[in-house]
Amino acid sequence: MNTLVDALSVRKFSSVPSSPLGTRSTLQLFRVTTQHVPNSGRCIECDFALSGTTPLCPQAADALRELATRNIDRPSSARNLFRLTDIGLLQRAASHRPTNSGRCARCGFSYTADVRDCPQLRLIRRVLESRGTIPLTQSEPGAAICAGRPQAWEIKGQNLSAWKRAMASCSECPLLKQCRESLRQGQVLPADQIMAGTVYDYYGKPVADHRLRAYAVDRGRKPRTFHASGTNLRGEGDVA
Repeated sequence: MNTLVDALSVRKFSSVPSSPLGTRSTLQLFRVTTQHVPNSGRCIECDFALSGTTPLCPQAADALRELATRNIDRPSSARNLFRLTDIGLLQRAASHRPTNSGRCARCGFSYTADVRDCPQLRLIRRVLESRGTIPLTQSEPGAAICAGRPQAWEIKGQNLSAWKRAMASCSECPLLKQCRESLRQGQVLPADQIMAGTVYDYYGKPVADHRLRAYAVDRGRKPRTFHASGTNLRGEGDVA
């Protein structure tokens, strides 16, 4: 006689769609990978027994294999992450953890001596850093702290605390001197951006530290834009 546990296992196995993976949409494949997640040595969806040689159940492994053959829009994946709340991102980050087999528990990514985070976890970290939820960290040795995550250095809204976090990160960046030299030589024209630890306004002019709070307030009163060509667009109420 089957026990309740056996009956539950049979029900779970029978609930897996039998259609070929090639006929499923990308969203359906991603759903398979999020449902078939390892936990305590077994898949929480199909109860498949996992081991060091099989860290993922067959359904999750097949779905990942099929996804690898498709041309998935990576920027779209990043946009989807930006729609999640901080708690949602932290929960997803927690699921991308290493297993004893040297693979990510959620996406099956194989770690190496030099790569200890799966690509999805790195992407989640960038989103959280851009929001100021977690401290900013250097992405790669010798690279700028802002490399790959420019959103955290863009001036948006009136978030003064986020600006100050980005400015403080610049002071610890190994390429700070290079940024300052590029600014001095006029090689870059930052606008609505933080560069070399300095805030640059709509028109590309530096904002002194003691004026940051007033500048944040002013942004809410008279929004302006800056053209890369150097042409200033006057805000509403400006005199020609």
